[in-house]
Amino acid sequence: MFDEGERGPSDDLRLQFEAVSHMSDDDRRIIKALLDGMIVKHQTKQMVGNLSS
Repeated sequence: MFDEGERGPSDDLRLQFEAVSHMSDDDRRIIKALLDGMIVKHQTKQMVGNLSS
């Protein structure tokens, strides 16, 4: 999943990414969409927090 020398997931996520890599394409698309949504949520919280400071 990650090339040599490329940063990879932390140890606590490494096993989960390994499990996901064995799932169907549909399941991987769903998991990717969930991760994308959580990343956007986090980034939005950071931006809103910076605006109110």
